[in-house]
Amino acid sequence: MKDDTKKCLIIYNPNSGKAISEDVLAIYQDILKDNGYKVDVLATKYKNHATEIITNAKNYNIVFSIGGDGTLNEVVRGNYYRKNKLTICPLPSGTCNDVATMLGYGKNPVDNINGVEKDYDIGTINDNPFVYVVGMGKLMNIPYETKNEDKKKFGYMAYIREGITEIFPVNLLGVIKENVDAGENTDTVMSGYTHLQRAQPITLAHELLAYAQML
Repeated sequence: MKDDTKKCLIIYNPNSGKAISEDVLAIYQDILKDNGYKVDVLATKYKNHATEIITNAKNYNIVFSIGGDGTLNEVVRGNYYRKNKLTICPLPSGTCNDVATMLGYGKNPVDNINGVEKDYDIGTINDNPFVYVVGMGKLMNIPYETKNEDKKKFGYMAYIREGITEIFPVNLLGVIKENVDAGENTDTVMSGYTHLQRAQPITLAHELLAYAQML
C-alpha cells in the first residue's frame, strides 16, 4: 500500500545568530502538522553536520534549513551530492541571513511556510558547491573567526568589529578614549541609533566610545 503521508525535515542550528527560540520552532512544527506533514526535527551539533544530515536523509517532500547562511550552505552542499535532490526552504534565524533575505523571507513563521517552489542556481568550485558568494584575499577569514558569543550579543556588528581589529591590529580603544578625554568631538552633535529610539541626538564622542566598548 502506497504511503501518501507528506514528510518534511527541519534541520536547525541552535547556535546560529541569536538562536531560534523553542517557541518559534514549535510554531513551525504546528503549522506543518496542520498542513498534513509528518515532521522530523534534527539539530546540528558540529561543523558540516547539516551536510551529513541531508546527505543521509530519506525522501522528504521538503527540507527546512533554520539558521543563517552558513547552515543553508551546508544543507545545499549535502543536497548537491544526492542523486535524488530534495526541495529546500531556508528559514532565517542567523546573524545576517543574506540568502533568505534576497529570496524574500522575513522573520514571520506563518509567512515563511507559505511559499512557491522555484529553481535556484548555485555555484561550484572544484565540484564544491556554494550558495551565493565566493571571495578571496584579506578579510575572508572574518565569518569563520567571529565568535558565536559575539554574534549573539552584537548581531551583524560582530563581523564589523572583527574586521576592524583585522585591518587595524592596534589598541583603538586607547586611541579613541584619549581623543575623547582630550575634549575632542565632545561638542559635535550627530544622530544616533539605539535599541530604544531612532535618531536620538548624541555627541560624536559618545558614538566613538560605543564602538570602543565593542573593541
